[in-house]
Amino acid sequence: MELLVRRWHLAPVLALLLVLVQWAWPCVCLTVEFPSKRPLSVALSRTLVLRATIKKTPEERVLDPEWSMVEGQTGSKFRVYPPARNARVSVEQDGLTLRVLNLTKEDFGNYTITVTDDAGRQASAHRIVTESEVAPRVSIPLLCEVSHDSEQWDIPKFVWLADGVEVPSSAQNLSADGSKLYPFETCVRNYTCTVSSSLGTSSNHFYNTSCDTNPDKPETGGHDCTTPWVLFSFAILVSVAVCFYCIWRERKRRNPRGG
Repeated sequence: MELLVRRWHLAPVLALLLVLVQWAWPCVCLTVEFPSKRPLSVALSRTLVLRATIKKTPEERVLDPEWSMVEGQTGSKFRVYPPARNARVSVEQDGLTLRVLNLTKEDFGNYTITVTDDAGRQASAHRIVTESEVAPRVSIPLLCEVSHDSEQWDIPKFVWLADGVEVPSSAQNLSADGSKLYPFETCVRNYTCTVSSSLGTSSNHFYNTSCDTNPDKPETGGHDCTTPWVLFSFAILVSVAVCFYCIWRERKRRNPRGG
């Protein structure tokens, strides 16, 4: 009798666990997602590539994924990809990769991939594609390379100086290990890298020759000042010549016989 009472108390708990398993099971079986949820920027006339991944159980069989897109920010037009007879659009890797060539204004919008398994369960993921109006800025980093001729127990520590001022380790233009430094937008004449480890300390310098290292040298624009002075001097000479000519003409008129 006591055993029956215990089983009776366990029955609601088991029923609740069964409901929870049945509710959660479709969610953990089939999912589809993009590597990032952030909007993807692509320039006009370039190629758009959207890659998605599927997570499922080995027993599940997934039908061909379907791609769709809502055009623009307001969702004015709904389209299915790839459209019929369109050589610009294709799908690859069992339909999980969408490729659009020669991107146009109409190709920007909210893309959706939908997958369906053999039991009729569906999963979808979304990715916004926007137009890239500014090309990425290219920068060549300065590399502080260390030779590995001798074994050491610790990791070298890099310290960068820009015109004698130490660059903080939290600077955005510094790599995680500190070995690479992206030059500053302002003109820095001297970059110094110092490496310290159990082997010792050494430094090396990089001199930026594009900066003006001579403070006494006038700026390039100062040479333009010579042009107005030349013109001014020429105008004075012309004026003096005209004055002498007018005086000579007046004397010639008053004394035609000369002398």
